[in-house]
Amino acid sequence: NVVDVRRRPKEGGCYVRFTSQRFTANQVGDKIIQFLIENPRRMGFLLEAVRCHLVQGKPFLDDLTGRYPSPRVKIEFIGPPLTEETLFKSLRTYGRMVDITYPYPPPKDVPPYAIVRFKRLHGAV
Repeated sequence: NVVDVRRRPKEGGCYVRFTSQRFTANQVGDKIIQFLIENPRRMGFLLEAVRCHLVQGKPFLDDLTGRYPSPRVKIEFIGPPLTEETLFKSLRTYGRMVDITYPYPPPKDVPPYAIVRFKRLHGAV
């Protein structure tokens, strides 16, 4: 049963909240993915086929009209920064990355951070 649909035009998709007595969330996601494989859909302005991804936790839904998604993500560290390899392994499940950069020389007045650039926007959102 679909409980709520929130369109997200800036991200090029929507969030669908659902409940099911018969299937787990992963099973529902797998069924939707299988349907989209068997019945490919394309949106008018997108070059890629429509896909489905389960969201873990609550999505951040902002109403800031001037903010648009970017494939770049700034990661601030509490304590010493992670190595590039550790950061890569932690974020690889979200998508392929183009680059991981650390500021050099490290800034003294702000917490240590890294900039991760994903190949596709989906990995960063």
